[in-house]
Amino acid sequence: MFPVTVCLVGEVIDDDFRWGDTLGPLSLPADTYFVAVFIGADKTCNGKTSLADEVTVNAGDDITAAAIWPSTGLDLVVWPNDSSCYEPATSSRLTVRHGAATDGPVDVAGVVSGERTVIISDLPEGDQETVDVPGGLTVNDVVVASAGISDNVIIEVGDLTLAAGNHCVVYAGGGSDGGADVFVDVIPMDPCIVPVEPTTTITKTAPAAAAVTAAPKCTG
Repeated sequence: MFPVTVCLVGEVIDDDFRWGDTLGPLSLPADTYFVAVFIGADKTCNGKTSLADEVTVNAGDDITAAAIWPSTGLDLVVWPNDSSCYEPATSSRLTVRHGAATDGPVDVAGVVSGERTVIISDLPEGDQETVDVPGGLTVNDVVVASAGISDNVIIEVGDLTLAAGNHCVVYAGGGSDGGADVFVDVIPMDPCIVPVEPTTTITKTAPAAAAVTAAPKCTG
């Protein structure tokens, strides 16, 4: 896919940004930022933009801004990132971000333990969904298909092994005309801190020995 130039508040932050690339993370003060994308040979922030919009960053936000091309046309979306800790039973996380032109919502399905399973259902264009799963889970023959129509496969993803402690983010882009594709970004996660119950130590003290008074005994 063609490269683009990404500008933030009139400054180039990447002049060769391509499909499958990610930028950041960027630490930004809370504010509203003007983001522009230029397609073509112009590696500056001048000229006519292909996509331009404002992104508001609030204090404490953890977000991803993405240029997508759904059925309605080129758009800039902001997805909140799930950066919460993971529990021992569900130590892996899967997020699917739907930026493709599929003329409707999609299901994400794969083979788990020998059975075809819908992992994420009815995901609209431009939206995302996150599920927590047991670490080490392998999903074979993963596909993105039209919602409710499992045999209408739009994208063949392949096998995914969701390793413990990792957040697997799958980005879908392109169109339903055969140009759709995915790429995967893997982000390490932090385990949740298990509170340690305070222990109380009981010290047993032997009772004091009773004083014994012996009366003298006389014989004779």
